[in-house]
Amino acid sequence: MRTHYRGRGLIQASLKVEKEDALRLKLDPDKLPTGAIVGSVSIVGCVQNSKSKWAERGQWHWLLENPRVLAKPVPFKGKLGFMHVPDRLLECARFRTVTGAR
Repeated sequence: MRTHYRGRGLIQASLKVEKEDALRLKLDPDKLPTGAIVGSVSIVGCVQNSKSKWAERGQWHWLLENPRVLAKPVPFKGKLGFMHVPDRLLECARFRTVTGAR
């Protein structure tokens, strides 16, 4: 999805884990959080046909920096796309910088 938004955004885990995708990424699907805010990232750009190994040809790709993971996921039933998250929801949340992220 193309976006003109630039700035910090929250990352929310979906309510359902796609087990095949998790296994392909060498993740244990039974240990992944669901229905919760799990971190944040800065959106610094949006390009088509990125050179990233994760990019799908012909799609829009967000350029991300400064990922931060929550020490403990915050339960939140979201929806697709951008949405407002109440400030009170994250008042006690503690973010940690992700080391080695690109």
